[in-house]
Amino acid sequence: MCNLDPNSKPKGRWYKGYKVVYELNGKNYSPAMGFCYDDFEEIPVVKKQKRLGNSLFTNHILNSGAYKFDMLGRTGVFVNKKDASFLRGDLIVCKEPNSKGTFKVKRVRIAKNLLFGWYNEDKVIAGSKLTFLE
Repeated sequence: MCNLDPNSKPKGRWYKGYKVVYELNGKNYSPAMGFCYDDFEEIPVVKKQKRLGNSLFTNHILNSGAYKFDMLGRTGVFVNKKDASFLRGDLIVCKEPNSKGTFKVKRVRIAKNLLFGWYNEDKVIAGSKLTFLE
């Protein structure tokens, strides 16, 4: 999960970045949390996790030390496409055999409640409103 810095609020109102999604039937889902990005105008506060298509993420993110309070109602996007591509590669390696969707890197715009942070060693920007640009 992302480690956000509450003291590093971006100056802009929105930023472009890259998001790894689990695409199924033309819709974009969170591989870690299971909700459909396309069904919400803003990122929901997830109360029940449903990991999709992979064994990379734990089934217990919400109850683990990996889930940070700052991520409530936010999602992180990678600043660099290569970082998103590396995560996509890890997800493909850990893909569940019977899963029907595909992992993709999509160009996005993130806005509202923005914070800078890190996913492992990769720079991310987290926010509450996600728009797919492709």
